[in-house]
Amino acid sequence: MAKRVSAETITEITGAPGFGEQKTPIPAAPTAQDLIDKTRLRLAKEVLATEAWLDAADPENERTIEMRKKDVKLAKENQQLFEDLIADVPNGFKLVPTFYSRITTDENNAIKEEYSFSVRPRFLKFLGDNYADDLRALGIPDAGIERMKGGLDPSDGKDTFYRLNVDHIVERAGSGMMGKTKSPDPDNGNRVTYNVNHLGNFVLLPEQVHEYKNKLNDLQVASDMPFGKGKWILMMAPERNDLHHGFVAQPQPATSKLKGLQEKPLLSYHAQYSATTMAQEIAELKQLAGMRPLVRGMIETAEAEQTTVAELAEQQARQKKAGLRKSFNDAVSKDRESDTLVNGLVRPAIKDLTDSFASLYRKVSKSTAQPRERDAFWDLLRLYQGDEVTNLRADVAALPVPEAAEMVSVFRQLDTDFNKLAAKLKAEDAANRAGRPANDDKHGRKPFNRNNSRGGNRGGQGDSRIKRPGQR
Repeated sequence: MAKRVSAETITEITGAPGFGEQKTPIPAAPTAQDLIDKTRLRLAKEVLATEAWLDAADPENERTIEMRKKDVKLAKENQQLFEDLIADVPNGFKLVPTFYSRITTDENNAIKEEYSFSVRPRFLKFLGDNYADDLRALGIPDAGIERMKGGLDPSDGKDTFYRLNVDHIVERAGSGMMGKTKSPDPDNGNRVTYNVNHLGNFVLLPEQVHEYKNKLNDLQVASDMPFGKGKWILMMAPERNDLHHGFVAQPQPATSKLKGLQEKPLLSYHAQYSATTMAQEIAELKQLAGMRPLVRGMIETAEAEQTTVAELAEQQARQKKAGLRKSFNDAVSKDRESDTLVNGLVRPAIKDLTDSFASLYRKVSKSTAQPRERDAFWDLLRLYQGDEVTNLRADVAALPVPEAAEMVSVFRQLDTDFNKLAAKLKAEDAANRAGRPANDDKHGRKPFNRNNSRGGNRGGQGDSRIKRPGQR
């Protein structure tokens, strides 16, 4: 991708020959007003159509009338939402024509996997290294910026994170040939990635701004097109200019409903994501020239001492011996890619995973009296004892960095703590089962009540996508 994507370039980039895979050339770009008028007309027609459908309903069929009234209400809400969106564009964004060329689900999944576990951490590091002032302006504290410099999600330095999203400006699902072709990314050390995953196609923005922006896309139903088809849509794209680099969303006014950063607690999902990301980074580390034989030699040395590389290196460091850690650091320092990967990403990731599991264990072990609290413990234990974390522990124990030694030590204590609490809960459950009727479940609830015991939206909690009349 030759240019960074922004409100100033997205129309040119997506309208260029070769962006879409349509057999016919991409039509000339309409104006933003053309697209506003087109969408406004379509939404108005939907209102009229649903009203006519309601008028045609059998007056004796109350259920049909009620459903069609809901369709009319939804059509009118979508019509009003569109007017609200185009009248209240977030600060730092513009409404611009963008050609949306739909790719296949498999192609989209391949892009998502590369982005999630390889590109995203490097984008966070890119922001922390280069745009700290923009991050502070958005409300991220210095502790969070330091984490970003290690490719990690920002937090307050403790267990509070922020509801932030990294947004593809040219969307993955509508990326056309940008989602099918790869090239070196100059913003990402010339790593070869899908063009839609180049850092110049990203913006970091608060979750509420991201959801607001996506509502406009949903109202234009581009994602309903068949694969390989395309059309022009109206997009909220970030500005890039002399005052704003466009990689971090600008703060919203104090009077805006989109203002500020929302907080979220540390969740097991964070540890799961951290583990998968770190597994990808260590896999890349193993492929670097000379790294595999170097580490294998260290493993042999440690095994002769009946210990791990991480622990032997820590012991040598306490004894002020050069040993394994110096040999490893010397080898890493000779190669820029190795240095960036080890010191810039892997070491921070190891510390983050260690801290996350330690914090999550303290959280779930604090109280296990209620069924949901016990469920949270067992869920975390399954993650902790799963194959991914188990394999990571073996890989990390083979690294002579300080963070690896800390992880080995902390996780060894966690092994004891998890096993002790698990045994206690199992004993309590066994005692409870011995004293209750056989048809009760492990929490003392009747089996036929299980599906209704927690409530919630079983079809997908938190689904904020725009629905159209008749869509259930």
